[in-house]
Amino acid sequence: MGSGLFKFKGFHLKHDHCKMKIGTDGVLLGAWLDLQNAKTVLDIGSGSGLIAFMLLYRFQNIQVDAVELDFQSFLDLEWNQKNTPWSHQLSTHNCAIQDYHLSSNKTYDHIVSNPPYFDQKSTQSNSAKHQVNLSLFELIEISSKLLSDNGKLSVIIPESKALEFINNAKTNGLYPDRQTKVYPIPGKPAHRALLTLSKSVAQQPISDAITIETGIRHKYTKAYIELTKDFYLNF
Repeated sequence: MGSGLFKFKGFHLKHDHCKMKIGTDGVLLGAWLDLQNAKTVLDIGSGSGLIAFMLLYRFQNIQVDAVELDFQSFLDLEWNQKNTPWSHQLSTHNCAIQDYHLSSNKTYDHIVSNPPYFDQKSTQSNSAKHQVNLSLFELIEISSKLLSDNGKLSVIIPESKALEFINNAKTNGLYPDRQTKVYPIPGKPAHRALLTLSKSVAQQPISDAITIETGIRHKYTKAYIELTKDFYLNF
């Protein structure tokens, strides 16, 4: 089907135009998310639509709005919308989330984002990999305004940013509901954090961890295989 297609169980996605290729972070978030009773979902910085399509594959009765600023990435998102079974459940928007939230009167039960933020800004050609167009604080602030009364925000971010993210979220009325530290291999520090924040204060927030590889390259842990087995062809 071509080198630009990433094949999953049940569907495949085009990502050859997309600046941010399909990778572990997005797959982790899409497999880890618990939408519970959510019906409306907003995917901020959707890229090729990876997380949106993973959620549409897992949850039958949701409607997703996918917002992507980069036009080349949006081309892949549109192609994927037309060539996957859930086109009627997905609306795509080629714009900045800052503009989208000013023009939209919608609220969402769940907002998801895989913002690949790093500490240093880069050149314009690499802006998809850095917090050039949307800061973490803006993501929190905009999400808090677009969430329904019982809405939740879920992200995957560098673990080093997790505490700052949680503290900023609290100032915007979003509180930790679930947190999973992601370790690349045993003995190495956690490098990612999966976070869900809610407008309601959880009495007992869930906190756990997952390790991706056993320490042997491309030999994955049982926990990671169990989490992602519905998607990867080799699991």
